[in-house]
Amino acid sequence: MKKNIFICLLLLFSLRVFSLEAKDVKAYTLNNSIPVYIVKNSGRIDAMSIFVRGGSSELKKDESGYKDFLYSMILYNNITRNSVPRGDYQDKSGTKFSYYTGYDFSRLTVTSIDEYFEEGIDYLTAMFRNPIFKQDLFNIIKTNKINDFYTMIYTPESLSDYHAEQIIFENTPYNSFPFYTEESLEKISLDRIKKIYEKEFNEDKICIIVRSNINEKEILERLNKTMGVIKGAGAAAEKKSPVIKVKSQAFVKTSPDVQETSTICRYYATPASNTREYLALRVASACYDKMLGNVLRGKYGICYSCGNVITGRRINYGQDIIFSCSDFNEIKQKVSEVQNILLSGKYICSIDEEKNFVFEDLNEIIEGFKNSQLISFYTSNRSSVEILDNVYGSIRQFNNPVQVYKYFDSIITLTQSEILEAFKKYIATENSLWIGITSSEQEEKLLEELERSENEF
Repeated sequence: MKKNIFICLLLLFSLRVFSLEAKDVKAYTLNNSIPVYIVKNSGRIDAMSIFVRGGSSELKKDESGYKDFLYSMILYNNITRNSVPRGDYQDKSGTKFSYYTGYDFSRLTVTSIDEYFEEGIDYLTAMFRNPIFKQDLFNIIKTNKINDFYTMIYTPESLSDYHAEQIIFENTPYNSFPFYTEESLEKISLDRIKKIYEKEFNEDKICIIVRSNINEKEILERLNKTMGVIKGAGAAAEKKSPVIKVKSQAFVKTSPDVQETSTICRYYATPASNTREYLALRVASACYDKMLGNVLRGKYGICYSCGNVITGRRINYGQDIIFSCSDFNEIKQKVSEVQNILLSGKYICSIDEEKNFVFEDLNEIIEGFKNSQLISFYTSNRSSVEILDNVYGSIRQFNNPVQVYKYFDSIITLTQSEILEAFKKYIATENSLWIGITSSEQEEKLLEELERSENEF
């Protein structure tokens, strides 16, 4: 184990080159006060993102997914610049345009080799400022989104998340979703998408972040000609994020894709992602994730795979996922068994040939899990686009473009008691939502099992 920790430390040291410091980010404003952050780039892959605050949380519930539809229409635009269609420019340069829509914000991004990047900026801003709202394009995209929706809900884990988020985020700012619902797809129209764009095209909601070594003055001049003329419309203040409360309940849905096995998920509330408690929970989650596999799959052999994840949004939830479960009898008891072992300060490192647990003291291996979480953060934030997302997230959460790096570095200072306390408070709790996706033949039996209290075992 000490050898593994040493290897982690060496890898972590090498990854620190992806950390940002205050000197690496310069802040400017356009003529209309849109903030622009320019991030130093030591490589040749440049990127720029137009971030728009609000996301799906500012829409009505029956408009779920409409931000995704809007940015799909923006991205479909084969706009022409200097007599060159965007498609031809991309073929020549290899440049990529992409978008993301979430609960809190949306973004439109260009990623390019440095020699083609200035043109890429012009295409990106032109796409954002001049979307094509044509009915035939709308119809094509709608057909694609309907097909994607029904593909999604036939996937057990996606179907589980689809229902879970509607239950968990009820009566919160997140009760309008980045994904579509049957109701929102039925009500979608070109006029409704146009109205959403009118609110999106607003200097008061926009932030631009660039990673490039191109002369900063040139970048700002280009942006002032396009984005610097956008007028404000008085954006509403960002909604305050409540702490969600997950009630103890069970819910089962059937899927034609499920035959002899079931997918079972457990959801629970977690702390905000800019708190020390959240960092402690990430470490606890990493330990718990490994132990779930050793117990449910290794000892009992009841599933194909299993694990634990927590989200990183302003409003978070955690999730246990048990894929292709062939025997769900006493499943809650078996999950509780894992939790109680971790709470005792023990870690299950393996299963021997007689199916007995092989334990290790948690204090012997916790350093390795802290290091692995820090490594995970740095390895998932190496590309230009990931760095731009990181800077924007840091601005929103800490009002500082690089504070997030210092925040994650503090994982190393966490104590075992902090980690176990977070685990007990958030993961090892009966206040969780159990959702099972199974066949119609197993539906009643699985619901009965998930409705049982742990105290009944």
